Amino acid sequence: MSILLDTRTVPEAERRDYWSEGISEHFFPARFAPAEATPFSGRVTGADIGSISVRTIRGGRHSIARTPRMIAASDPESILLCQVRTGSCRVEQGGRIARLAPGDLAAHDTSLPSLVEADDAFEMHVVGFPRWLIGGLADRIAPRTAQRVAASGELMANMAGPLLASVAEAAQDRILDDIEASRATEMLLSLLRVLFDRPLDDGLRPSGSAVLLTRMRDYALAHLSDPDLGPENLARAHFVSTRYVHRLFASSGIGVSAWIRERRLDAAVRELRAHRERPIAAVAADCGFVDPAGFSRAVRRAYGFSPRELRARG
Repeated sequence: MSILLDTRTVPEAERRDYWSEGISEHFFPARFAPAEATPFSGRVTGADIGSISVRTIRGGRHSIARTPRMIAASDPESILLCQVRTGSCRVEQGGRIARLAPGDLAAHDTSLPSLVEADDAFEMHVVGFPRWLIGGLADRIAPRTAQRVAASGELMANMAGPLLASVAEAAQDRILDDIEASRATEMLLSLLRVLFDRPLDDGLRPSGSAVLLTRMRDYALAHLSDPDLGPENLARAHFVSTRYVHRLFASSGIGVSAWIRERRLDAAVRELRAHRERPIAAVAADCGFVDPAGFSRAVRRAYGFSPRELRARG
């Protein structure tokens, strides 16, 4: 198990400072206050899966406050997806208040002041998504932070529980290889979009445009080897205009061509590492790169190494 913080490793008199400094290091600077006079007890486990952080927090009653001054001093610029596993907590942000029971989820924006209070001993999964990774979706989530997504009333929230628990367990045990980590990342990103990428007045269900965007992405992932894959193909396959395809992808923070190019590059790099005996040109072609020299330049721009060097580095 990958233990990042454990108050049992320090004397009781030092636990408050130890936990406060650890939260600042692994999450963000915040003001920590235990709710009881007895020595605080807490533990944080987890690991990073690609660019996404997966953490599990266990602890007693306490509060974590994040002020504008703390944000100005240090901000990871991330959207956090939090799910209470046991116990309960209260989350405040942007004038909104959410009381979370076991199974409930809520989003948290590290760039906004907040207050989190654990009402009793609790356990919580926290998945961190960098803003640069999710693009414009972060701005659409910001007005929805500190809003309860109830496990008892929302199908996707109920389904999210086993997924988050499995990913958190895998992160703790560090059992994911590169391909599995990439797939887990895609699942977590899809979950974030399904839960929050919708009009503000549309309840808890994803909008029709969000569903269509997900279908287009799934279609593109299944046809990455097609060198002609692009906005026109997606439009024909889904009976919409090319302009509408561009608008849907732009709303997610990245253009359709750029998104396809990144997914092709991700797939090619995974193949390079997983199948070291395959010719580089064949891997590139299978992922839709018709020009081996162009593929090499794309890999070098993204990773700083040629495909051959990247494969050698593992």
